[in-house]
Amino acid sequence: MRAPARAASAVFVSPPLKLPHSLRLLLPTLPPTPRYTPYVDKGEPANATFAIQALAQPGFWADAHGRLHQCPEGRYGYLHGMSSAKCSGVCRPGHMCRSHPYPPSTNAKQLECGDPSVYCPAGTGNAPLRVRAGHYTVGGSPSDANRTREAEAPCEPGWFCAGGIKAECDAGFYGAATKQTDSRCSGACPAGFFCPRGSVAPRRCDDGEFSGPGAAACTACPNGSGDRPDPTRQRCRDRRECCSMGVLDATDEQWAEARAERERRAGLSYADPSDGRL
Repeated sequence: MRAPARAASAVFVSPPLKLPHSLRLLLPTLPPTPRYTPYVDKGEPANATFAIQALAQPGFWADAHGRLHQCPEGRYGYLHGMSSAKCSGVCRPGHMCRSHPYPPSTNAKQLECGDPSVYCPAGTGNAPLRVRAGHYTVGGSPSDANRTREAEAPCEPGWFCAGGIKAECDAGFYGAATKQTDSRCSGACPAGFFCPRGSVAPRRCDDGEFSGPGAAACTACPNGSGDRPDPTRQRCRDRRECCSMGVLDATDEQWAEARAERERRAGLSYADPSDGRL
């Protein structure tokens, strides 16, 4: 006796479901309601034993063949019955929307991006982007402890960047270039100049001042040595000895005027610079 022929596998399609009134209000804005058909025997590789159809849950979408898929990474799905891989939309900046091998995302702000060393532009999926050297992350707000950064920017001159955070170059140093990664930036301030914190370029000491390498501020010449007949004749500013050079360069007339002025103010007498004892 011939065995009875086995019926061909088929997808069972049920009549339309009776949906609650609140859900029916959404349906005019949606494509035809998709359904997926889970099968009873999970050991059946051909999925030929479908038993029921149902709406795709939030975080999933169903194709025209009844197959269920997670919303892809970088996207989220908060509705039932979605039929496109676009799901509900793109993940918001500063956040991650994960998918396989993680559970799917159902919220545009599913997960915060992370600490300031990473950032998440719109559509970020399973992992954030790590900030590049010499850059800092931007976006977010102090209220979320800077855990929702959404972009990166290069460090400006006078600043250095480490771990996605920017800070001013150290005092005594300057930063002439962008994308500095060390607090010493472009290097130490040269002698004869000074560099406050956050300096872009060294600043020259004024007449009557001097400085050594790496100075955050200039030092005033000692009392007496700054009272030169012609302060603009100071030939250097990189050591203390520079303070008396204006006197050594003075003419006899300038020296005599300066000596008379000092004597009037302080009652002091000075040796003539020509006698070699200054």
